[in-house]
Amino acid sequence: KTPKGKALLFFGFYFIFFILIGAAFRGESSSSIESNSENKNSFDFNLKSITNNNFKFNYDIIVDDLVVSYNGTRYDNKEIFNIQEVNYYKENDNYFINTNGVWIKCENPYLYNQFYDSSNILALLNDASYISKTEYDSGKKVYNFSISSATINKLFENNDFDIEEMPNEIVVAVDEDGYVNKIKFKLDSYCKVKNICMNSMTVELIYDDYGEIEEIISPLG
Repeated sequence: KTPKGKALLFFGFYFIFFILIGAAFRGESSSSIESNSENKNSFDFNLKSITNNNFKFNYDIIVDDLVVSYNGTRYDNKEIFNIQEVNYYKENDNYFINTNGVWIKCENPYLYNQFYDSSNILALLNDASYISKTEYDSGKKVYNFSISSATINKLFENNDFDIEEMPNEIVVAVDEDGYVNKIKFKLDSYCKVKNICMNSMTVELIYDDYGEIEEIISPLG
């Protein structure tokens, strides 16, 4: 009750108050950083080789013993490609097949084309868990990620399911200039959950001559 006691009580109260505030701030900052690191991957490779939509490509789809290959060229919203020596042309969302020299409109011939879309690729990598990186003397690098079937399904179909599973794999190969030139999706778990396969599924995307393709002239006349 003395003036000295009141002063000690006053300063003691504020000393404890500022200690508690500091501890709370540190805890909040730590939680925020950890949460951000868990939610998004930060890449030290360049996806412009894909997102610029200017490249030659080879897409291989392997489902159990079935293999389908797509080889072609993309420039902006146009593609010229072939599937086992059958020629196709794509413009925006329209597809045409060359039959005896005549271009005829057809259905989308791509299987599992969700995995070719550059925005989907970026979203899958953002939601995947980083596993490891291998660096080579040439400057090339290979990155390994894992991703659950539930995450893939949520992205593509916007619905949830809860199952126990082995995760799927994503392997990203990067050239000596830091550009992505190959992506392999190992989707054994996803294909079984979706009843696509009996045992295994792989989607392999290879890119070349990115940024060097001249405009594709429509063959439709």
